[in-house]
Amino acid sequence: MREPVAMCFSGGKDSMMALQALHNDKRHEVVDLITTVTDAYDCVSMHGTRRSLLRLQCAAVKEVIKITEMVERHFDGVCNALCHEQSNAKAERINGKIQEVKTIGRGYRRFENFRVAILFFCGGLELYPQYS
Repeated sequence: MREPVAMCFSGGKDSMMALQALHNDKRHEVVDLITTVTDAYDCVSMHGTRRSLLRLQCAAVKEVIKITEMVERHFDGVCNALCHEQSNAKAERINGKIQEVKTIGRGYRRFENFRVAILFFCGGLELYPQYS
């Protein structure tokens, strides 16, 4: 079981990085964030972060952690895609066209009819006469 802890939080990047490190540490679970807000300016004195922005940051912490974990899980794949300048965009485009054919057709009685429709719309058939 993870030990519940409270963390001092200023709303800055270092606080976010410390929060991520605590989240990744399987021994601790952050249950509260503590900060000080000035009465005169209604903001965190260290960074000048307004109370409204601080509330939004605290509400979004779980989503930020989810995004961070997703980036960490897929980091190698993203690096490979950027380094080799390759993606599955063509396959996704063709899959989208097939789904569109399926939707427009409202169901096919036989697989062969569905196959012909896919080849017709996605196969790049030249239907007009070619004049030389």
